[in-house]
Amino acid sequence: MADGIEISGLDELAEDFRIVARKYPDRAGEELRKEAKELRKDVIAMVENDTDEHLTKDGSKTKRSLTKVSSYEISPVQGFNERQFVDISAKSPHFHLLENGHQLVSHKGRVIGFVPGYHFMDRARKDHAKKLPERMEKMVNNLLESENL
Repeated sequence: MADGIEISGLDELAEDFRIVARKYPDRAGEELRKEAKELRKDVIAMVENDTDEHLTKDGSKTKRSLTKVSSYEISPVQGFNERQFVDISAKSPHFHLLENGHQLVSHKGRVIGFVPGYHFMDRARKDHAKKLPERMEKMVNNLLESENL
């Protein structure tokens, strides 16, 4: 009869898991920043496609500030471990009018209608929310493979 089972290598496995646990927050933060940059790129594409350029009195086209990467700010990664997040915001003071819609007011102050919002951020966020779990799973798998787990 056997007195017991001897398993070797558990200490090495536990150390490998500790290494992965230490690397995960950094890799997850990097992945969140990449995702935020892609979301910003998608929002810019939506602004370009969905809004019109207007002509000024001299016939030149207006500059659309919301089609520039510099018009959007991505915060550093905030939070800890599995509760990490980044904020993305538009610097333009009129972005919320395009995003949410606004009342159309005449020069005399009368409300003459409502301009519906485009909901750029909301649409892009919903699209990216579908892809994010898959990307994070891929990042975790790559992290595990890099440690031969």
